[in-house]
Amino acid sequence: HPQTRQQFLRIVYIAELVAENVGRSLDDGIHAVHWMTRADIVRKAHSLRTPAVLRCVDDYLKGQRQSSSILAGSAPIQHRVADMLAQAALV
Repeated sequence: HPQTRQQFLRIVYIAELVAENVGRSLDDGIHAVHWMTRADIVRKAHSLRTPAVLRCVDDYLKGQRQSSSILAGSAPIQHRVADMLAQAALV
């Protein structure tokens, strides 16, 4: 964060949707489910929580991946942050 100098590590998991249970109640704090294309996200860019949302989508579409092994043995994760940041593309 530019003002507080606080740093965030964003972890994005990808999955293939095999089914959707539209009748299932949502977890606390979740208000709705939206399935959007990249174009939909671009149109709503002004209301995204952070520009990193679109960056994550674009990284995925470009095939940029990190192995989940980057987090292996990260207890506590603070000890591995330097390793992760060295391999990450920072926003």
